[in-house]
Amino acid sequence: MNNNIAILVNDGIDYPDGYELCLADKLDTLENNSCDNIYLADTLDYLSIDKTIEFLEQVISKLKRLGVFHIKAPDLLQLCWYATRMNIDLAKLRYIIFDTKRKNCYSIDECVLLLNDIKNLTVESIVYCNGYEYSITAKKQALEVLEDNEKEKTSN
Repeated sequence: MNNNIAILVNDGIDYPDGYELCLADKLDTLENNSCDNIYLADTLDYLSIDKTIEFLEQVISKLKRLGVFHIKAPDLLQLCWYATRMNIDLAKLRYIIFDTKRKNCYSIDECVLLLNDIKNLTVESIVYCNGYEYSITAKKQALEVLEDNEKEKTSN
């Protein structure tokens, strides 16, 4: 099995070369602590808000210690700003905004807040890939860091 996994809601979404596809509804088929890299593209928007943290925690459990987690998704707030200032294809804009399967949309700030709430995960980089899509990279902490954090919490 490939240690680089792309988790998507459907197989019509692009993902990096060298990654093996795993559909989001098949996430439980991956072993815990088995992946070096996980790429998640345009997936969180298709989950109900109450399932997002649970899903992210399940994804992170699949990472090895020090494994890297990549999220790429549209930021609709940024998209609206971008569309008013740039020449964006209206068909693409309509598709992104009115896709009927989309249940919610996280801005880059909201996504970072979600990730910061997940134990064992450290956000390392936050960038916009283009005018409206963001990319966030996070790393699963090493066991030693986790133990130090737990000791610090109990001593306070």
